[in-house]
Amino acid sequence: ELLRVHAPEYVEAVQRLSAAGTATPSPLAADDAERAAFLGRATVAQVMTRDVVTVGPHDTVEDAACLLHRHRIGALPVVDAAGGLLGMLSESDVVRAFVEILSASGPASRLEVALPDRPGELARAVRILGEELGLNLNSVLVPPAPPGAERRTAIVHLATIDPREAVAALEAAGFQVGWPSLEGDLRSLPREGG
Repeated sequence: ELLRVHAPEYVEAVQRLSAAGTATPSPLAADDAERAAFLGRATVAQVMTRDVVTVGPHDTVEDAACLLHRHRIGALPVVDAAGGLLGMLSESDVVRAFVEILSASGPASRLEVALPDRPGELARAVRILGEELGLNLNSVLVPPAPPGAERRTAIVHLATIDPREAVAALEAAGFQVGWPSLEGDLRSLPREGG
C-alpha cells in the first residue's frame, strides 16, 4: 500500500547507494487480487533494482537523457564521487531542461531551414540571420539526418515575432524555409475569411 500511495511511479529506495538500489515502475494492476496481495506484503528491497545506473552532478543533461533512453528507465540517482545520493533526475526534469534550452524567454519565432548536408551551410544561414539581418538566435538545433539524406533540417528560434524578413532572406539565398516547420508552413495555410 505504501508503494502505491507514496510513489505510484518511482520509489526512492536508497539512503546510501552502496547498500541499495531504486525501485522502478511495474505493470501491477490494482484490481488484480494476487498482485495487490503481493504489493501488500512486498518490501522495497524485494522489488528494487540493485544494478543501478547513475549520473554525477557534473554530467550533462544530454548524457543523462541518453542513459534514460538506453536503459529504458524513468529516473536516475545523482551521486557524488563517493557514491552518496545527492538527488534524483527524472524524465520530467530532463524534458524541462530541454524546453528551457530550446524555448525563448521573450517574443520569438520558430523556423525550419532545410540545409544541404555539406560543410558551411549552417554557418551561411546563421551569417544571413545574424550579420546581415541583425537578428538574435535564441537557439539552433540540427537533428541527425537519416543515412543517405542529402539535407538536414535546422530548427531555429529567432528573437522576433515577425520572421518574414528572415524567411525572405534565407529563401533568396537558396534555402527552403518553413515557418514554423517545413511541413506546416503558416504561409501555405488558408486565411480566415478568404
